[in-house]
Amino acid sequence: MSFTHGCQTLIFSPITSVDAEGPVSIALTQEETESFRSLDVPSALCCIRRETQDLRPFFVSFQSLNEGAANAVFSIQPQQDIDNANGFLFVAVKDSGETATAIPAKLVLDKVLRVSKGLPKSLRSEVIVDGFMADVRPLFVSPRASTTTSQTLEEIDLDQHLMAHLPVVLFNEGMSALKSLVPAIRSPNSAAQFGILLPNMSTDPGQNITFEIKPKWLAQSPAAPPDAIRCRTCALQFSRKKGTPSDYICPLRLSNEGMSTIDDVAFIRRWATSALSRQLQSDSDAELLQQSFLDKLVDRVVRYFTTGDGRTLLLHLKKLQTTLDSEGILQRYARPRDDFNFVYDLRLAMTLRDCSLFVVVPLRDGEVTSKLADLDFKSAEKIDDWRDKEAALVDEDWYTKNPKAHDVCLLAPTS
Repeated sequence: MSFTHGCQTLIFSPITSVDAEGPVSIALTQEETESFRSLDVPSALCCIRRETQDLRPFFVSFQSLNEGAANAVFSIQPQQDIDNANGFLFVAVKDSGETATAIPAKLVLDKVLRVSKGLPKSLRSEVIVDGFMADVRPLFVSPRASTTTSQTLEEIDLDQHLMAHLPVVLFNEGMSALKSLVPAIRSPNSAAQFGILLPNMSTDPGQNITFEIKPKWLAQSPAAPPDAIRCRTCALQFSRKKGTPSDYICPLRLSNEGMSTIDDVAFIRRWATSALSRQLQSDSDAELLQQSFLDKLVDRVVRYFTTGDGRTLLLHLKKLQTTLDSEGILQRYARPRDDFNFVYDLRLAMTLRDCSLFVVVPLRDGEVTSKLADLDFKSAEKIDDWRDKEAALVDEDWYTKNPKAHDVCLLAPTS
């Protein structure tokens, strides 16, 4: 079977129909093949556009989900217009573009597509995936920086907290469609570029609640003065002069390795209550709005971060941060600029200080789980910015001044 797409004639292999079991082969256009080969990869997942009723079960649509400073994130939905024979689908391409197999829509509907906005100094998606696989992921799946003497990393399975990063090739038509949803995306300089497929961590109404936290600096900055009454994260929050949000918690309370004090648990409970109640407010289920139901969810989150897997993960992050950056960013300028190991470890430490943690709380049955996000290996170009920010916190006394202000920090005076 053949049909016309633009000026290209496409030929479908007669291997099978879309309703039968087995693969559905698709031929790339000459333009798509040339664009794919320009990436110099033998195989990859691609997103393409086609116009045929036969492929309708494979069609998906995109909706803008979130827009950050450097990236845009899109949810993947089944195509709603059943009469529309024009749509996007994902295909697995092999043999340098010679073979392409359609991917059923149901296999990607639980994912999101992350695309770079193409800003200066921002990393390309393929660089992000490479950095994650080569530099970040090994910190969680090997004994490089073990945080416990009684268990290996394999036994506590920290890999469960990582998101699979799947690169996907986007051609001009796909990028144009995404740009129409998020105009801030800059037009690519090439005919093909990579995006990243990630798990969709959005709340599933009626099934779970997902909330996001930024663990930030789980140990005090090595550059902080000895008489600091605030940790690095609290000092930065104080410097912004915007008060303390209701859902704010000092990171040191989440990673305190001493006996959990009553104050620590109280702060964690207040923080969890704020995060969960905000999510429940948009739910119409009367049971979910009852205080007793909220209290049960809060109890589970508190256990997760005081005695469960959440605590194990945060203590591991803390250990990595302190091991990789034991001297502090201000020491960068006391060393030769070609000190590769210092810079490499600092970049990893700052990557772990700027990640997100999505916490998934089942409404009824099931265990609380979490996934780390935003683990993009930081560029060395950011080092001067990190140094300037740390120097400002020290020089302007944000670590030490006004003891009665911003007193939620674990280091704050108790009297």
